[in-house]
Amino acid sequence: MMSEIVTEQEYLQAIEVVYRYHRQVECVINKINSVTKVTLRDFLDKARISTRLYRIIVNSFNLDWSIEKIDRDMIMRQRGGGRKTWEEFVAARAPFISELQKTLALIES
Repeated sequence: MMSEIVTEQEYLQAIEVVYRYHRQVECVINKINSVTKVTLRDFLDKARISTRLYRIIVNSFNLDWSIEKIDRDMIMRQRGGGRKTWEEFVAARAPFISELQKTLALIES
């Protein structure tokens, strides 16, 4: 049994707080979505990678995908893809990922 009765005014104030919170979250989501992710096309233009990895990316993936979309299994399933190829990809994309993470951290603060 409730010992405290909530008034209509308290209820409306609580609803207003929830609405403000939703607007705040929506604003952060919009900022995150506005961050330009690095596409495979941009990655290939800027990264220094082996011919093997270059060919795997060009022949197997949509170059408009972001580099975050590529995972270990996707590389490993490709002809010529293996542990070394995956490790090369991870090392080559690290600077791009760290820049994106820095941008997202600035947005969240």
